Amino acid sequence: MNSEKKLSQKESILSGVGWSYAARIMTQAITLLISIVLARILSPDHYGLISIVTVFITIGDALVVGGFGNALVQKKETEEIDFNSICWVSITVSFVVYCVLFLSAPLVSAFYSMPQLTPIIRVMGIKFVFSAFNSVQHAYVQKNMMFRKLFYSSVGGSVVSAAVGIAMALSGFGIWALVAQYISLSVINTLVLFCTIAWKPKLEISWKSVKQLWNYGAKVLGATMVFTIRDNIRTLLVGKRFSSADLAHYNQGQKYPSLLVTDIVASLGNVLFPLMSKNQSNVGRVKQLMRDAICVSSYILTPAVLGIFAVADTFVQVVLTEKWMPCVPFLRIMCLVYVTRSLSTIFQKSLLALGKSNLNLIHETLTSLTTLGLLFVAVFAFNSVILIALSQIAVMMLGVSLQMIWVRKYLGYGFREMARDYLPSAFMSIAMAVVVILIGTIPMPMLMKLVIQILAGVIIYVGLSVALKNPSFIKLKKLLMELINRNKAKI
Repeated sequence: MNSEKKLSQKESILSGVGWSYAARIMTQAITLLISIVLARILSPDHYGLISIVTVFITIGDALVVGGFGNALVQKKETEEIDFNSICWVSITVSFVVYCVLFLSAPLVSAFYSMPQLTPIIRVMGIKFVFSAFNSVQHAYVQKNMMFRKLFYSSVGGSVVSAAVGIAMALSGFGIWALVAQYISLSVINTLVLFCTIAWKPKLEISWKSVKQLWNYGAKVLGATMVFTIRDNIRTLLVGKRFSSADLAHYNQGQKYPSLLVTDIVASLGNVLFPLMSKNQSNVGRVKQLMRDAICVSSYILTPAVLGIFAVADTFVQVVLTEKWMPCVPFLRIMCLVYVTRSLSTIFQKSLLALGKSNLNLIHETLTSLTTLGLLFVAVFAFNSVILIALSQIAVMMLGVSLQMIWVRKYLGYGFREMARDYLPSAFMSIAMAVVVILIGTIPMPMLMKLVIQILAGVIIYVGLSVALKNPSFIKLKKLLMELINRNKAKI
């Protein structure tokens, strides 16, 4: 009976991750396609301008969304009035934040000596209202493990926004193609969920519910704000200190590892967090969920990230064209930054599920202070964009180290266990990347080289997994076989 229950939970996890990741991978495949098309049509200066605006929109979004979504998911028992209360509070905050941004847009334009930023900021800020409503919808989806609904909304929004962005770019709208793509994605995502999930907001609010959820959500909000400002202050400094083209190359280098890693990790986190929260009184179960997640994510993500590192120059030249070649060093540095992002996110979700939101705030505060210190050295002492990117590696190492200490303390997850779960896949990925880089030195047509490098990387990694009997590979294969056999038995 227990084995059936465990398998059922594994099925639930795989199903949730499957739909969540399917939504992410389809969304980002479309996003990747449109990014490549628009990068070929538009100039780096267009991307530099939109990057500056996006920083202010992202910070505003963090304020609007806050930590209430996490609080709704983490709370063991939620009622409809909880969702309704948070919805109206979030929408009210969104109007306030938009008014502040609308009035301050000319100041931002003056600071960067770019008057064209004012209308762009004011239009893109409309997204806040949709973000407020959509954050509660996402919490409802997570809480009820309805990830198929998320698939429809994400893919629908991506398809429509891609069509809008490409059509406007080809019609000569320039930077407004990027603005329209950004806004339409949020609007369609929200509308699809509104039509497909049962929850609809009612005109009711409970301040008792808001206060209760705020006790947890405020710490998550604080950590989110610190994290958001920390991750975006680089863009603000690069945009002010250097050219918009430098900023575009920096952000373009970050985009591709971010697209890959963020989506897999976010999909896993979306499923793990509610499951861990339901098991928060059973530390052993939370630990096992965490270990399984680390094994699977490291096996999938580490070779993918180091594979991008290995083919970076070939990829940029073939896909983005010669004008984007200055982004190659940034692309490789960001791959090293994102290679442990799965560990960091899984540790974070595990601690949050136990109610340790204060540790998340401490983590973000310490890493942010380190970020600021290293940023000022890179910008004002060395005047180097490359050093700004390299500083993220140091911040990443500090952040993961802190989380390793905390999960050891609160979950009993020792360093030897971490090494057994993570390092085998990491070593195989490094070996694969070295061979792929060596293949890149062989003279041949660039497109052919990229195809051969990708195929060689896949063959080498899978071959090593079989030959070395990689534990994560065996665990993943065993789980998939159990599910296949179980489904056959049902037929």
